Amino acid sequence: MILLALLAASTAASAPSTRMDFDQKGMIGLSFGFGPAPSLPGSTPNTPPASPFAAVVGATYFIADGTAVRAELGFDGFLSSGSGPATLTLGAGMRMYQLKRHSVAVFVQPSVVLARYRVITGGGFDAAEALTFAGGIGVEYLFTDRFSVGGVIALGFTIGNIGGPTGSSTTTELNTSTSGLFANFYF
Repeated sequence: MILLALLAASTAASAPSTRMDFDQKGMIGLSFGFGPAPSLPGSTPNTPPASPFAAVVGATYFIADGTAVRAELGFDGFLSSGSGPATLTLGAGMRMYQLKRHSVAVFVQPSVVLARYRVITGGGFDAAEALTFAGGIGVEYLFTDRFSVGGVIALGFTIGNIGGPTGSSTTTELNTSTSGLFANFYF
């Protein structure tokens, strides 16, 4: 809904077009974002109860005008003993800007995410991995040519419980766990 509102605001604006050079070849960006926490089958919430959101930090490098490669990292460590292995996500993808109008930029984003998460076993906690292949569409609103906020709506196919506890099987799932909101700084 937020994405559609940003796009509608851009088309309704009558201000003159400004030059947005954030997506030129060689530009670098840092992003900070959050999205829905993955609900991987067999996973267990953090102790104390988990937040419904998962935070990520990302980096962007424009390999061509309007086309960037991205890497993201999410980490959820446990400070108390006996809480099992930490949750870790590593993501890689591309962001291809398809439309820029005034202060709004629309992009498509294919990505792949590897996640390590904890699962409940009979004797406590264990770790398992999941692999997600996703594709999404997003929008960024540029407050300046170096700072933006935005969001992406993505659909992912997840293969979960890879390397899980003995006797368990892998799972497959369609989800939106790679969707989220973010802020970008370009330089």
